[in-house]
Amino acid sequence: MKNSVWNSDKAFQLWQYTVSHSQLVLQSTSGDDEVIRVYFENVDRLEVSRFYRAPFSLKTVDSHSPYPEALKSPDLLFELSSPEAEGFVVASRVRITRNSRQGAEKELLFHESIANQPHGGD
Repeated sequence: MKNSVWNSDKAFQLWQYTVSHSQLVLQSTSGDDEVIRVYFENVDRLEVSRFYRAPFSLKTVDSHSPYPEALKSPDLLFELSSPEAEGFVVASRVRITRNSRQGAEKELLFHESIANQPHGGD
């Protein structure tokens, strides 16, 4: 699997999890006029910390302890890490955006979805 990587020099916190939409949101914690939001969609499984100190890293992986088996679903396995915390999210898509504090999206910083992955055949 391609290991897409996105890094930030900001700290992030667990911002929202919506069960009905299977969506997880992490948000940067700096006092800037803008925030960075990490949106995971169609979340199937997760183990995340409430807080990730800077620097923060996100990458797609084939396995992650304590989720060591190779991913058998069509979803992606995302590994989250910072100096004092790590976790994983199984989801079909991640979008990372720069937003105003009021919520208006200003810029798409990163996007990865199952549609971007090569599909193998039998």
